[in-house]
Amino acid sequence: MRKKNKPVATLIKQYCDKQSGKVSEARRELHWRFNCLDWNQQKKIIMAHLESCATDRDWIYPRLLRLWDESFEDKIKELWETYKEPRCSWLVVRHLPESYVKEHLDELMNGRNYYFICLRFGEQKDFVVDKEKLAPVDYLTVMDMTHREITDEDALQSLYRVVIHELLHPTYDIMNHRHRKMGEPSLNLIRNINQGMFCLRMMQKENCLAEFERWDAEVSKLAISKLQEAKTARMSDHEYNIKVYFALMDSASELLPEEYKNSRVNDWKQQDPLVASLVEQLNLEEAIPEVTDWEPIPF
Repeated sequence: MRKKNKPVATLIKQYCDKQSGKVSEARRELHWRFNCLDWNQQKKIIMAHLESCATDRDWIYPRLLRLWDESFEDKIKELWETYKEPRCSWLVVRHLPESYVKEHLDELMNGRNYYFICLRFGEQKDFVVDKEKLAPVDYLTVMDMTHREITDEDALQSLYRVVIHELLHPTYDIMNHRHRKMGEPSLNLIRNINQGMFCLRMMQKENCLAEFERWDAEVSKLAISKLQEAKTARMSDHEYNIKVYFALMDSASELLPEEYKNSRVNDWKQQDPLVASLVEQLNLEEAIPEVTDWEPIPF
C-alpha cells in the first residue's frame, strides 16, 4: 500500500538533501507523480535532476525533450561541455541555438544525432546531407521533410534499400493489425517500409511507388502461400503478426529484383558503407542473395 502523499516541495527537499536518508524514496515518488504535476512543479524537479547524478540526469533528459523551456539553456550548455553525455546531446541538437550547435557539430555527429541535425538544418541550402551517414528510411525521411530534390532513380533505389536494410537488420516491427481478418499481408505493414513508401508519396514519386507496389504485390502472393497453415492455427494476434513479418521478409528476399541482387552491388559497395561492410564481413562476392540468408520461423 502506498503511503499518503507528501507535498511535492517536501519530496524535492528530501531528494536534494543527500544526507536526508530519504533520497531514494523521494526520487521514486517524484518519478511516479511527475507526468501528473503542473509545470511549475515539473520545472523544479527537472532542475533538481539536472543538478544531481548521471543516472538522474539520464532519466530527465528524454522528458526535457518534450518539456523544453529556454530557462534550461545555460544549464544544458554547462552539462554538455562538462560531461558530453549522449542523452544531453539530444537536447543540444534539438533545442540549443543554431550557432551553438554548429560550433559543436563535430562532437554531435555520433549515432542517430546526425538524422536530427539533418532535419534541423536540411532546408538550408549550404547544408550538405551525407547519405552514407543515414539509414535508408532516415535518408528518405530527411529528403521529404526538408523538401529536397531527389531523382526517381535515387528514390526507388533508396526504397529498395529500406527493404534490404530490414532484411539485414530485422526490426520485427509490423504494424499491429488483426491480419487474419483484415486482408492480405503487404510490405507496407512493416513500419520502416511503410515510412519509406509514405515519403515517396509525399515527394510525389508516384511512378516509383507504382513500380515498387507491383513488386510488393508479388511478394504478398508468395507470403500468402507461406501463411496458409498459420492462418488457421490457434495463436494470438501478436504471434500471427510475427509469422506475417517473417513470411513477408522471406518472400522479399526470394523475389528481390535482380538489379538489386547483383548488378548494383559493386556500385553500392563504393557508395554505401552499409553494403560494403556486410560484403566484407560475410566474405561475399556478389552480396544480396546470400546476405538475406536467414532462418525464418517455421510456417
